[in-house]
Amino acid sequence: MTKRSLKASPSGVEQAKKAFERRGWTQEYLAAEVGLQTRQSVWKFFSGRPVERYIFIDICKSLDLDWAEIAGLTGENLAEITESNPQAALNIGDIPSLVTAVREALTESILKLNSTINLLETGHPVPLEDIYIEQKIYPIVRGQTWLDITELNESIFASKSAQVNPLDRLDYSLSNSLNPQTNYQTIPAMSAVESCQKLLILGKPGSGKTTLLKYLSLCAIRQQLPSSRIPLFISIRRWIQRVKQIEELKKDQLSFIAYLRYKYGSLGINPDHLEILLKQGQILILLDGLDQVNKETRSQVIQSVTSFAETYDRNQFIITCRLGTLHYHIPGFETKELADFNEADIQLFAQKWFLLEADNHAAVGLEKSRQFLEKLALPENKSLRGLGMTPILLKLLAIVFSSQNNFSENIKHKIYEAALDIFLFDNYESALIQRDEPEINWSRNQKIKLLSQIAFDTFESGKYFFEQRELVSYIYEHLSTMKSGETDPESLREESEVVLKTIEMQHGLLVERAKGIYSFSHLTFHEYFAARYLANISDSIIFHNTLTRLSVYGDDYPWGEVLGLLKEMVPNVTAILEQ
Repeated sequence: MTKRSLKASPSGVEQAKKAFERRGWTQEYLAAEVGLQTRQSVWKFFSGRPVERYIFIDICKSLDLDWAEIAGLTGENLAEITESNPQAALNIGDIPSLVTAVREALTESILKLNSTINLLETGHPVPLEDIYIEQKIYPIVRGQTWLDITELNESIFASKSAQVNPLDRLDYSLSNSLNPQTNYQTIPAMSAVESCQKLLILGKPGSGKTTLLKYLSLCAIRQQLPSSRIPLFISIRRWIQRVKQIEELKKDQLSFIAYLRYKYGSLGINPDHLEILLKQGQILILLDGLDQVNKETRSQVIQSVTSFAETYDRNQFIITCRLGTLHYHIPGFETKELADFNEADIQLFAQKWFLLEADNHAAVGLEKSRQFLEKLALPENKSLRGLGMTPILLKLLAIVFSSQNNFSENIKHKIYEAALDIFLFDNYESALIQRDEPEINWSRNQKIKLLSQIAFDTFESGKYFFEQRELVSYIYEHLSTMKSGETDPESLREESEVVLKTIEMQHGLLVERAKGIYSFSHLTFHEYFAARYLANISDSIIFHNTLTRLSVYGDDYPWGEVLGLLKEMVPNVTAILEQ
């Protein structure tokens, strides 16, 4: 049985104390150097008491001491330790054996953490590989392309044609407006992973960024990727939480290598062996959620990671981050954008989802998925179908259909509400996430009021795409009302720009589609918020006059969907429209 602890011999304690005194450190500093939250293990070490083996070895390494000598292990005793701990016995020149040993040591942990996925409010995890759909990416970041806004708004009406029925009319317009020479076609995410040594993947909220990294970690640990590197899956938020626990003890607060030694040392990985593998380029670093820390910390993280990537440049690095968080560039990294689901992806997901729901009874699952897709394809459910492009919203649609077997008129409004809650409250992620917040305290109603005003005004003007300066002006007016005593217009304008970026990054309801050009993330949300604006008009005369102006459209495109949603929100609106 493996001995999990070691203790210094009397002579080893004396030798360690002398080395410690020469450095002039405190026990707190040494604890932080080793990656410990408290100095308790350091105190035990110098008292000759048992300490976890990896901590013991780390302390000795920090003091430039031979751990076996300090522990008084020679001959048979050392043989016993190395026999029970194969990693300790490895010849550091035998890289293939070292790779195998470390891979085996990490396999159980990676499978435990990454082989399942939680699906919204279902309350139980499902096997990731049973539900995973091969994700795709755009080789360019669409928000950095230069397009003509007039052409974009005109092009969207082409999707009204009977011959054209795109899943996303906004995306259809973007595709038509891009230069034919621009490589806009999606490619499998795996192709980008295989071809890019340093890759930054940007995506909208709920687009599956974490799911992709989890899937990659499973493939890598099973040697199903061409490189056969060992995956290290790192939540940036957890890394920073660890840093904050010891930040007052160290100057190098964001040392990435120190965190790796701490995290994987707790799994029994010898820090020396980890460093050898890093120098040999045997590691796949998967860094998830760069957006999940505030702006100042994010800059420090980028500095630390880029420095680490330069030092250990033979390894592969993949970072995920939300759109709108960065200026789309990290030195040395190629930047790609995670694509939405297409029709084939939605169909495959439905088959997998309902097969799982049917406890793998193929006939039952396939019939339920057929019904789901059939209902979703009905003209009256066109807007819901657009939501299915985003993985997390497709899961929501599947959950609703599982219990209702339909998308009835009285349930659609509730689906939009649930979708908004997902984006406005991030309730599918940890509440511990700390991102940048505007100076004011925005309530849910304040956000909805702002978005509803933008949606109605732009919809009535026939604008589905709008310039950044227009959005900033809306937010400026909103802030001016909320801060009636504010006398510095320039400060308000700067804050308005921060609010726009915050809404884009945190909630993903407004998206930069091209350079300085925005739209709602789904045309469905544009329509919903326009209807929400109408439903919230409190003055009955203004309400009646506005409906009178709009009633001429009836069920015609594009107001039919807006007025249809309004009928669900306001019970007596049908009679008013008929008048």
